[in-house]
Amino acid sequence: MTDRRFADPAAPFRSPPGGATGGPGEQPADPMPSTILLVEDNALLAGRLSEALRSLGVSRILVAMNNDTAAQVLSEERPDGVILDVLLGSESSAPTAERLTEAGIPFIFFSGSPLDPELMRRFPDIARLRKPAELDHLRAVIGLWA
Repeated sequence: MTDRRFADPAAPFRSPPGGATGGPGEQPADPMPSTILLVEDNALLAGRLSEALRSLGVSRILVAMNNDTAAQVLSEERPDGVILDVLLGSESSAPTAERLTEAGIPFIFFSGSPLDPELMRRFPDIARLRKPAELDHLRAVIGLWA
């Protein structure tokens, strides 16, 4: 089996060599968080990443496409963790990152672009994954939220 590498923005992750683990009917080896909020402005990317998260064992994925929707979701829900795109259209995700920090909700930055130095300064301890990411890397980070 070949390593599937995604070069287009419609696929924000790639399977490890040998294919993805945790396929239909399989349970991932490590416990996964039950609810994750995905803050991503690209609907196609959000759909693909939601599929990947389900394959890893996440049972509930909430999706917000901008800071306002993320704030609304966070006023009603407390996810186990958040995958946060750095750039949401033309706006920075910094307001959502600040809200998450204040609420004590773990999150990671997930972006195809380098992080803005100001954002790195403001959130130095937050994990970062670059698109495309290996499923195993995603599993390792979100597995800490279980």
